[in-house]
Amino acid sequence: MFDTTKNLEYKKEALKIILVSEGFSVLPYNDHAKEDGSGFLTIGYGVNLQVRNWLIATLNELGLFGDVIELRSEKDIEALYNKANKAKIDEFYNITKQIVTDTTINSVRIRLNNLLKKYKGSSSASFEITKEQGLNIKKIVSEAIFSKVSVVNDKTLKMDEETNEYAGILSYAFNVGTDPRKYFFDTCNKDKDNRFLAFFTLRYGVNFFLNYQHDDKDKDSYQKIFENSNVYGIAKRRFWESLLFGFEYKENRAFKMAIGIFKILNFKYTHRKSKKTGKEISEYYVKDFTKEKPNQTYLDWIIKYEDELLYAKKNQNQTYQEFYNADARANNLPEKFRNIQGITPNKDNFLFPYLNYLNTLTKKDFSLDNIYCIANYCENLGANKIDNVTLLNKTLNEKFEKLEANTLYNILILYPNPTPSIIQIEQPKNTFITLLVGAKAKIDCSKLIEDQCELMYLKYDPTQEEQQTSNPQAFSCSTQEELILKKEDEIHFKAVKNNISYFINKNDGILKVTLNDNKENAIELYSFAKENQFKILKDKASKMLDIHLKINEEEISANKDGNFDLKINNLTILDENGNNHETITKVFLHNCENRRIYESLKLNQKEEGNYESAFKIDLILDKNSSFFKRATKFIIATKALENFNTEQIHKMANVAIISLSSADKQEGYYTFTNKVSMQDFGENICLNA
Repeated sequence: MFDTTKNLEYKKEALKIILVSEGFSVLPYNDHAKEDGSGFLTIGYGVNLQVRNWLIATLNELGLFGDVIELRSEKDIEALYNKANKAKIDEFYNITKQIVTDTTINSVRIRLNNLLKKYKGSSSASFEITKEQGLNIKKIVSEAIFSKVSVVNDKTLKMDEETNEYAGILSYAFNVGTDPRKYFFDTCNKDKDNRFLAFFTLRYGVNFFLNYQHDDKDKDSYQKIFENSNVYGIAKRRFWESLLFGFEYKENRAFKMAIGIFKILNFKYTHRKSKKTGKEISEYYVKDFTKEKPNQTYLDWIIKYEDELLYAKKNQNQTYQEFYNADARANNLPEKFRNIQGITPNKDNFLFPYLNYLNTLTKKDFSLDNIYCIANYCENLGANKIDNVTLLNKTLNEKFEKLEANTLYNILILYPNPTPSIIQIEQPKNTFITLLVGAKAKIDCSKLIEDQCELMYLKYDPTQEEQQTSNPQAFSCSTQEELILKKEDEIHFKAVKNNISYFINKNDGILKVTLNDNKENAIELYSFAKENQFKILKDKASKMLDIHLKINEEEISANKDGNFDLKINNLTILDENGNNHETITKVFLHNCENRRIYESLKLNQKEEGNYESAFKIDLILDKNSSFFKRATKFIIATKALENFNTEQIHKMANVAIISLSSADKQEGYYTFTNKVSMQDFGENICLNA
């Protein structure tokens, strides 16, 4: 799970932030929790009196039940809600459960005072508490909330609770209701080992007060002035809470942390939506974000958030960052809360050690916004989510098509852990890609640009990292000169340079690259030698991935076909007008297992409108894998639908959908005989309701 800083006093750590952030009030007050300035009746260190149990704990401290009882748990509080006390408690609750405003708060206090005087039989009784009483209530309230958070954590993140990080989450949980609390855990649970995702969500993703002033009559009109003064106060609290994550740079864990960072940093960020309206919470802030940052990445969101809530000027002489740090000193918070650092490029930046580490490892110079990670989710998220290569390709395409076409942008793609299927990266023309790849990875080179990419072998074992004294090593696979693959026997050819071995079996056409002749841990390159029609030649070296290879025979194919033969022999195809199709020559298969698109090898018309087709595709055929044991779905269409995700394609009325069970995949080939129908798109893509 998370690499965390052990802290047996994590609850005290959480309470430090809670007490300082909430402040203390002797009298009940309006907490201004709602956008219109109204809120919940609150007292002491942020105790919401609209919650019946917290009201009971407060009434206990005020002596409503006679002697003050020491409360240790919610059960102790609930025991006070008995026959003898119920009527009195309900009378107070009928007052405190109402939403209050600055206009009504005084009358609410008077009513509470009068009711307390009535039941205590004392004209001096007053509904106000001391700091000591406030702490007593706070501890019992906090313990109850902490227990609920623990239950959620056990079902989701399973984070070690005796840690600094968990203390930050407890502080957040105290400040919000059940729904935002659930949002945090649900979001982080999507990648539960990613400590950076948890940090990001806490620090940047859960300040739901973000919004600008706007004219209700003109929904597209808004001023960049925050509507709610709580915005900066909540931001301060989130910055303090996230500081408990530390992110101290540790050399022997730098690579693991870098993976977590770049798995999300440069991919698209989607803000939380309201369950009621379906719109983003902070609607106008998000509108502004989409206008300012066309790529809308996590990094873009961080930059906007920090520019407006951390580095913005509080006054002529002080930024909010300086104010927050001074506030920590004034409230005697520990040293770690007195130096909030940001991520915004060219400002305070605690990510730079990880960026510098990767630049040192690769001996190149990449910028923070040009590093991506191919995440291997493997068995966690199901067969349709083996990796994020489709998302990576979409992100690269959208980002670099908008940038200067004649400038070559250096991209680093981390691929530390192999996925069960072959990946295919679609390289934009204005990029130079460095692939930092771990053992046993399978890469299809057909969409790479032969003289604008390079391969580095990553010597990395994530299962052993805790015991390693140093980080992984990277070895360039570039040959720097032409190498000749020499015949070892009738089918095997090999070349060696600088302890890197290159070998190919002419029967399968896969070029394998590895360290020190260790074939077991080789990187597999499919569709190599693209510039030579996927053939390694005797008289002309290939240059894909800066690996310059010839062979000491005439030629050898480096283009392996798929590992599975699929035939469909009962396919009805209609034209765009709904008539039997007469002119179609090919169809496309979309493999939901690896999200690759394959063109039909043949398409023969059996009778009017009825066809048989054949495909050579790649499937996960390891019979021990849970992916093999699951059914695999395929979508057949008259177009290659690169710009749509699997969910969107499933909704199209024009496509045919077929499924193979594990039994169907056993032999490495299958003929699908059930009747399936599809329609030519023409210019119309029809979506099912």
